[in-house]
Amino acid sequence: MGCGAGTARNNQVAVSVKQAQQLPGKLATEPKGSFDLKPSANEDEMKRDFARKYWANSNCMHVMGPDNTRPVVLQAVTGPAKSAAGGDLSGPAISMSVENAAETLAPILPTKEIDEVLAKILKSLSVSVEIDCTMNLDLSPQMMQPLYLILASKSQVRVCTYAFVVSSDPTRQKTDVKGDRPTEKRTPYSCRIVSPNLLEETLEEPSPFHYAGRQVQARTSQQVMESDLDALRSAVARDEWSHLLAVSQG
Repeated sequence: MGCGAGTARNNQVAVSVKQAQQLPGKLATEPKGSFDLKPSANEDEMKRDFARKYWANSNCMHVMGPDNTRPVVLQAVTGPAKSAAGGDLSGPAISMSVENAAETLAPILPTKEIDEVLAKILKSLSVSVEIDCTMNLDLSPQMMQPLYLILASKSQVRVCTYAFVVSSDPTRQKTDVKGDRPTEKRTPYSCRIVSPNLLEETLEEPSPFHYAGRQVQARTSQQVMESDLDALRSAVARDEWSHLLAVSQG
């Protein structure tokens, strides 16, 4: 599940009414809604999952705060980038990824409880979110080109996940899935997942994550994310989340 890179204007992402097809799974009847993320007790695995993304140099994790006009890549400057590709991560490499992320996020997050909020960010970045979402929506468990965005305003911290989703119908998969390389795999259907406010939610009990599915004409998840820039800017710069959450909650 590679991360897509690239840029696009909104008109490259939108789909006309004539081109529109039925969304897969439960998205066909419930394109917007919420699901509960199950609590995860395996904190070590969540850190390992984060470290794989962090050291992979795939530009799949981004950060956006009040001073950013667009998302900035949460990028590893130095470290065992090569080992992450094969999943061979040592304890020090995992610890370094978390420590580096905390240092990068500290000036952006509107709290002094960096470690506490970072732990909830790691949960929201974990593959568990994608699994719970696809299971609840009767989709294939595979999300293509997942892209992660950590959003911070003056009073909220949330994590957005953008990814192409796949029908659970094998016949439909043959016509929907495009792209030769794993990092280029995509479908005409994208889903955005928005976490709850991580300054308030503990994630120690089932927590509501909101989703919004749509048909797109995009080759990468980054293009889909770029089409949401107005809503993302409004959320972080003006602490105005109504549009972004209204789109997610329906």
